[in-house]
Amino acid sequence: MERNPREDAKPEASGLTMRTFECKCCGIEINYEYKGRTPPYEPSIVFLEDGYFRRDPFADVKRPLFIGADCNVCSRPVCAQPTCSLFFTKRFCAACAKQYAEGFPLELRPDLEKLQAMPVAPATFDVDYGIRTSS
Repeated sequence: MERNPREDAKPEASGLTMRTFECKCCGIEINYEYKGRTPPYEPSIVFLEDGYFRRDPFADVKRPLFIGADCNVCSRPVCAQPTCSLFFTKRFCAACAKQYAEGFPLELRPDLEKLQAMPVAPATFDVDYGIRTSS
């Protein structure tokens, strides 16, 4: 069942609303507070893709932590883990990257092999920073 991010919205003290990002490859769920290219708490940084961000909970200053983005082909949200997605001018989920492997430069073959060789397993860690494992 597709999750509606608005259903999980939780107000934050910062004024930004927390929503839940779920990777469609590995199933990891992470709270995020911004989707776009320039997180409002770090306007000097512009990312190359619209992504899902949250503040880095381990940084002393407000730094954006990139969680993932939507696949350019199928529009499914995927995390930035190298077994789940590949970025080459745009984000590709593992399934779409494999399907269009011949269209990527030869220099990306090792990255494509990681997608193909490594089975994508559910996330296996759980911490108190909004990260949950899938069952």
